[in-house]
Amino acid sequence: MKKKIYANLAMVIIMIAIVCGGSYYVFNLKTGHDNDQIATVERVKGNVDIERKGISYSLAEKTKLAKGDSITTREGSSFAIQIDEKNEMNLDEDSILEIKEKNQFSLKSGNLFVTIEQKEPVIIQVDSYHIKVSDATVGVSSYQGSKSFCVLSGEVTYLNGDKENKISDGMMVTISDDGKAIKETLKAESLNDFFLSQAGESASTAISKKEIQTVKEERKEQVDQVVKAEKEEATKAPISNTVEASTKPKASKEPTKKEDKETPTASPKATSAPTAKPTDKKYVKVAIVCDTILNNWDDLKKGKSKYVPSNGMILNAMKIELKDGDTAYDVLKRACSQKNIQLEASYTPGYGSYYVEGIHQLYEFDCGSGSGWTYKVNGYKPNYGSSSYQVKDGDVILWSYTCDYGNDI
Repeated sequence: MKKKIYANLAMVIIMIAIVCGGSYYVFNLKTGHDNDQIATVERVKGNVDIERKGISYSLAEKTKLAKGDSITTREGSSFAIQIDEKNEMNLDEDSILEIKEKNQFSLKSGNLFVTIEQKEPVIIQVDSYHIKVSDATVGVSSYQGSKSFCVLSGEVTYLNGDKENKISDGMMVTISDDGKAIKETLKAESLNDFFLSQAGESASTAISKKEIQTVKEERKEQVDQVVKAEKEEATKAPISNTVEASTKPKASKEPTKKEDKETPTASPKATSAPTAKPTDKKYVKVAIVCDTILNNWDDLKKGKSKYVPSNGMILNAMKIELKDGDTAYDVLKRACSQKNIQLEASYTPGYGSYYVEGIHQLYEFDCGSGSGWTYKVNGYKPNYGSSSYQVKDGDVILWSYTCDYGNDI
């Protein structure tokens, strides 16, 4: 009898030890009580997750980051990394950042804004490129089909293999998936909303506060115009002007995703029908215009004039319900299918996305050597393909035909 009691007591002690040991391990894991602490988390906004040693949990402010940590921000979330008193990085929503070593980080996707005031470089890795930042302010983006970084102050060295290059403030580098790098002068309109906001809060950058404010106002004006047009159109035809996510696309020339087919079922009696739970639907607004052609009529190819509306509006602004994972390209396909607008696109392996060749029978080069289709989301023109740009609730998408490489829209 005593042996059984002792055995049970020993088992209880072992279980307590296991629980305490596990609790201590988790506590030590989350608080980062290791010798390889690299940086401190600040200003966490929204849902941010950290994966450490195979365990994922919500990231909290003042967390000490260590080698091997992987951090993911969700829609509407962001946070800052304090490397030390004067060196900071800010990660945008829908981004993934990995901690490689001390002063070395890897941006897997999304946007990262870096401000470093020390001589010792902080290295940001994007695929095979290593960007060395010291005494500089840099914005780094990584998306499928396009990687880019812009220097807002100071000078940056970047390496691809053994080849080393330097770029100074006021310049931008765009790198496609096939490894091609293009240098160009940085313009305020080239900055996405996250970089605009961060640059506006920085002490001194190559882009002035006035330029930043002007771009913000222009983007707001473009968004307001589309929103106003959609409301006016909805007043005329409130039913047909909204495309539900369940709308089955009609056949088109470009590849499309397979839609799930629904099997019709008999309607239940009204008395036995369960009360449907309200769902929060998400929508975006989209419009398609080609008004720039009206100012370049003499350059338009023969036979194309019949496809140009007198007001340049191919698709009046309309509201479309979002599906999970929808891109700007998905929204365009659904809108064109619903409104019987011709659309042709082709997949570009080098950029990992679809390229829109023609809409409403208007194609690239139909109105001059610099003509073709381009898109903006909330007034900003992304530097990567529309099938790589994931849209979110409330976004305003404008597809425009340009006659001058995008400078006329």
